[in-house]
Amino acid sequence: MDVVALQEIRWPEESTQTMGKYTIFNGGTRDNKHEFGTGFAVSGEILGQVMNFRAVNNRISTLRIRDRWYNYTLISTHAPTEDKDEEVKDEYYEQLEQTISAVPKQDMLIILGDLNAKVGREEAFRPHIGRHSLHELSNDNGQRLINLAAANNLRIASTMFPHKNIHKETWISNDRKTRNQIDHVIANARHVRSIIDVKSQRGADAGTDHFLVRVKVRSRIKKTITSQETSALKRWNTDKLNQDETCRHEYQKELETQLQKNVTQEASDVEEHWKQIRTSVINAAQRALGENTKNRRRKDWYDKESQKALDTKNKARIQMLQCPSDENVQRFNDLRAEAKRKIRRKKREAYNKTIENVEKEAGLTNSRNFFNQVKSIRKGDTPKTNILTSS
Repeated sequence: MDVVALQEIRWPEESTQTMGKYTIFNGGTRDNKHEFGTGFAVSGEILGQVMNFRAVNNRISTLRIRDRWYNYTLISTHAPTEDKDEEVKDEYYEQLEQTISAVPKQDMLIILGDLNAKVGREEAFRPHIGRHSLHELSNDNGQRLINLAAANNLRIASTMFPHKNIHKETWISNDRKTRNQIDHVIANARHVRSIIDVKSQRGADAGTDHFLVRVKVRSRIKKTITSQETSALKRWNTDKLNQDETCRHEYQKELETQLQKNVTQEASDVEEHWKQIRTSVINAAQRALGENTKNRRRKDWYDKESQKALDTKNKARIQMLQCPSDENVQRFNDLRAEAKRKIRRKKREAYNKTIENVEKEAGLTNSRNFFNQVKSIRKGDTPKTNILTSS
């Protein structure tokens, strides 16, 4: 997936954060509360084509992406639920309509998210809706969404593709008995034919009562392909220099040998001389220190026991989706709770171990490790704040 529209992120501050192959654009919440919050996860392959990200409020955010023929404006949104007051709904839809009006006319507009709206199959509402909605009749939120589409010449694309009901459902209740299609994909009428398919992906587990909705769009976005050779930078096991005196002397000796072998006085310029020195240092580190094979992306607390708990929980979830009996539902809920308890315990044990290491380092001469560990405890997981601006 190139772009994922996110709702209920619940990170208070507007920020960006890199997580694996994706960059998270978070719109923040209101009054520093951990409520709502929308944004996007963008793949590194198209990150260079992102023009700007804008947080409208805690329920609406926009992302603009450059394409070869026209640009895309994506709106990630989280609508009020059906039981909210009329004033709350009116305020939300007024703000959403203002956001739509601000989109450049030549852009392909796609609205994605949790609209909390049941859209029916009423003939009177065509062509703004399709014939393949999960529901027969629209509720109040559904009628509001249809009115918004009619006023702005939009099409509710998530109701236009024939699928089995299990691939139309986007939300399921805790007892697994009530299933609705309340997450939608909406596009402007001019470009709606560029949407090839909309389908729920039940297999993706995000720890939520919503299913992932996959949208296939015909596009010509230029992707950046990074080879494995350039993307994976080698890291050398430099800890050996502080911990092993024999290794330190071996590295010094190997470095002298490499410098005498590679560095020559015939270097034509500074750049060539630097390449010779760099090659010598890398060769010496490779022979004397070796590569640091520790996975920096994986948390220290995440071990085989944690992986096994998650795998068992995921298998129970798949079995529950295939056969939603009371027994399978209860088994999944129990295994999910057990996995959460184990992961919380692992995190707590890792944190206590880090505190013990800091106390030990305080009495030693290795001040670098001491301050690094203190910094990691104090800082925690703080998102970056380098939000993109309009280009």
